[in-house]
Amino acid sequence: MAYTLDNLRTDIRNYTEVDNGSTTPKVLTDSVLGTIIKNAENRIVRNIDTDQNVFYATSNAIVGNRYVTIPEI
Repeated sequence: MAYTLDNLRTDIRNYTEVDNGSTTPKVLTDSVLGTIIKNAENRIVRNIDTDQNVFYATSNAIVGNRYVTIPEI
C-alpha cells in the first residue's frame, strides 16, 4: 500500500487533534495542513545535501605561474 497525501493528513490529525466529544470543527483543515506539509518539504530540500548547486571544471596549471585561470560557468 502506498502512503498517500490523504494518509499523511489523517495521521497528522490523529496525532495532533484530541477528540473532546464536541461538535467543534477540526483546527487542521486541508489548507492549514497543506501549508504545514509544504513548509516541511521546503525545509527538507534546504537541509539535504544535493549536487544541484555543484559544478566541476577543469583548469590547466603552468609551471612557474602561481595564478590559475578560473573557467567560466
